[in-house]
Amino acid sequence: MCFRDAVWTEGCKVSQKGYNRFVGTQPEKPEPKPVEWVGSSKSDLNAFPGPARRECGYGLYLAQIGTRSMKAKPLRGFGGAGVLEVVSDHDRNTYRAVYTVRFARAVYVLHAFQNKSKRGISTR
Repeated sequence: MCFRDAVWTEGCKVSQKGYNRFVGTQPEKPEPKPVEWVGSSKSDLNAFPGPARRECGYGLYLAQIGTRSMKAKPLRGFGGAGVLEVVSDHDRNTYRAVYTVRFARAVYVLHAFQNKSKRGISTR
């Protein structure tokens, strides 16, 4: 372990600003689970605009390594946090990717779609 005013410790050094910095091997990244695409979910996700696709894709990557995106929330009506959705807002539209982590073997992407608003500004 490194301390700022301590004697030099193996694997650590003090940077120019005086903060400790670990020098050595980085902790290993967890092995991501494979993604299984159900139905047309992959082509639907690929049809999203770039920023929405990247945001949903990053949320799915975080699910693969065992964490949860801040943009992901449990889908209501499915009893618990086993089915989640990543929500991305882009250009006044909402895009969603629904996936499940209930199975240990893979992350299953169930559906990807653009949310159609039933309320809001209507044009005449």
